[in-house]
Amino acid sequence: MLGEAYFAFSTACINEPLQDIPSPDGRHRIVVFQRDCGATTGFLTQASLLTQRDALDDRSGNLFIADSNHGAAPSGPGGGPAVVAVWLDARHLQLSHHPSARVFLATPQIDGVQIMYLTTAVPPGHD
Repeated sequence: MLGEAYFAFSTACINEPLQDIPSPDGRHRIVVFQRDCGATTGFLTQASLLTQRDALDDRSGNLFIADSNHGAAPSGPGGGPAVVAVWLDARHLQLSHHPSARVFLATPQIDGVQIMYLTTAVPPGHD
């Protein structure tokens, strides 16, 4: 069996954007995406904080990585757990996900942006 690090960070993966939301000041954007690394792995929901000029490409998320923990967390629109991103202001971002999601990465700060993580059975916007 392949380790989580392989399928989370492999270059043979394809990213499908689910949300792409600019920050209120237009400096950054949060991209929530499904990462599919082939038939032998489960779907991952990931998030990256990028500048407006940066492309997502097929890189792994720099902010958040989670899977459904073998079905313990319900699947969202991309097949992995639902994740909802909301800018609170230009320097504060909130990510909501199901408490049963298996989280591999949850970065608290990138490029001066503070990230708060909220676990909820029904992420905002998915009720």
